[in-house]
Amino acid sequence: MLRLHFTFEDLCKVTLNDAPPPLSEAVLALQTLTRTDQQLRFGPWRDGLRGRIPAAVRPLRDLVPARGWIPDFLTPVLRGTPGDAAAVEAVRATPARQIRADLTRLGTTTRLPGWVRRLADGDIDTMTAVTDALSTWNRIAVTPHEPRIQAALDADVAHKTTLLTHHGVDALLRQVHPAVSWQPPVLTVPSPIDTDIDLAGRGLRLAPMLFCGALPRLRLGDDTGSTAVLAYPLPFDPDTAHPLTGTRPERETRSAAALRRLLGGTRATLLQTIAAAPGLTTSDLARRTDVALATASEHATVLREAGLITSRRDGSRVRHYATTVAAALLRSR
Repeated sequence: MLRLHFTFEDLCKVTLNDAPPPLSEAVLALQTLTRTDQQLRFGPWRDGLRGRIPAAVRPLRDLVPARGWIPDFLTPVLRGTPGDAAAVEAVRATPARQIRADLTRLGTTTRLPGWVRRLADGDIDTMTAVTDALSTWNRIAVTPHEPRIQAALDADVAHKTTLLTHHGVDALLRQVHPAVSWQPPVLTVPSPIDTDIDLAGRGLRLAPMLFCGALPRLRLGDDTGSTAVLAYPLPFDPDTAHPLTGTRPERETRSAAALRRLLGGTRATLLQTIAAAPGLTTSDLARRTDVALATASEHATVLREAGLITSRRDGSRVRHYATTVAAALLRSR
């Protein structure tokens, strides 16, 4: 077990990820592909990929073991909400000493092919093959499902935000995941390694992820004191919209169509997105709904004038929130 010891400062820095870290879902998805567990959740996704994985993905498969720890340099932690392209560049810019350290650690549990030595030596072409494999796999395995993954993540974050708002950080930490236990000031996380970890003021970021695996995963911050990240698997309910297949009860499909007829397709999507993730900026809306920034801004203005959302300035950004009128409309569908 991992026992995370919190200080008062750590408790003040407990936060929630409202978007999957770039590329992290893709890397974890590769482990999910090689396993046979959680068939109800991932079976259709695995079947859909059969025969569709090109040889260009092979370098990534060599670096991601079927279970356990994954080299950190493949999942860079970036500030803000950068896209996949920025994450790929961060992988490419990883210092050689970190790559060598990660590969040395991986080699203690996994048999590595000979080409990995070139990666450890800083060969540019070898790194390009790895980042190309990462981009290709992400495009095939994750990108087609991103809107539904985001919707599932929004629902979980909304639930935990409600816990935090009404009951405080104690309630939030008690309900992170069934396998995680909170006995103040210690959070216990299942792990094959038994050790105590002092967060020492770094705080903890909770990151719900679809492809996390059956149990949570901890990633400590780097030497600069960055926040530790606890990734945990998103809850799975087969009776609701599946984040990979998109199947859902027929009643929900009809009600969603009715809302689109009332507001228009794009506007309805924006309202549902805002309601699911309060506090999104206009840029967030544009990215999540795949529309131009000007289009998102225009539709947000119409929704605001209709009394369905409110908008508040946060520094240079404007954040949007659904009103009680919108909540009543969404409930009555």
